[in-house]
Amino acid sequence: MLLTSLALGQVVAWRVDVSSLYLWLLAIAVFVVREPLALLWRAKRADTWSSQILRSYTAGVLGAIALLAAVLVATRGVEFLFLATPAAVLFALQLTWQRTKARWSWQAELLGTAGVTIAAPAAYFAATGALDRTGLSLWAMLFAYFAAQVVYVRWRLRSPGDRVLGFVALGIQALMVAAFFALGFATWVPSFAFVAFAPGIAKTLLAMGTGHNAKKQVTRLGWVEVAYSLAFVLLTALAYRLA
Repeated sequence: MLLTSLALGQVVAWRVDVSSLYLWLLAIAVFVVREPLALLWRAKRADTWSSQILRSYTAGVLGAIALLAAVLVATRGVEFLFLATPAAVLFALQLTWQRTKARWSWQAELLGTAGVTIAAPAAYFAATGALDRTGLSLWAMLFAYFAAQVVYVRWRLRSPGDRVLGFVALGIQALMVAAFFALGFATWVPSFAFVAFAPGIAKTLLAMGTGHNAKKQVTRLGWVEVAYSLAFVLLTALAYRLA
């Protein structure tokens, strides 16, 4: 999800700036620190040697994140904080939810999705210096796509034989196509942006027609999602290039 968001923002910007390098390093550092920070946040840990190493490692990565954020503010201006602040807030909310509620609840996944997909407008901003509707529309498209994937993956892994959940997943995919067709008609997103969601309908229909009696292997499902995410990025990038 993170690499997909970064790549799409970079491709739509169609340029690379030194700030882009800082942004990619920052995003990767945030991704790396998520699990250690979650481990420290979820429960009190004894003051053992391994715990001290974990805390030191986490503190070091957080320091690097702060430094990279400061560099981006210096190179691109305080406007970068309009993207970094909501991403940080959503990350904190996700950690808090995971500590008090089920770790893999759909609420926690959506909070994480909303935060991670901010990487797309951030990559676009780092490359162009523009904080505009293009970046916002990139975030909206990615959040909608990955939110739909949350429903689809949960259905395929947990209840592949549940036809009701299958139709719910299909309905969400169709809703995305209709919504972005309308947004394109209103010129809020590229006119052909809705096409990027069309493969999701085909994928869901294929899933409904096969494999109802056995759960898909996680590895196989993961590669299928990678392929469809790549198709989404290519179709979305093409829609922006044609706009």
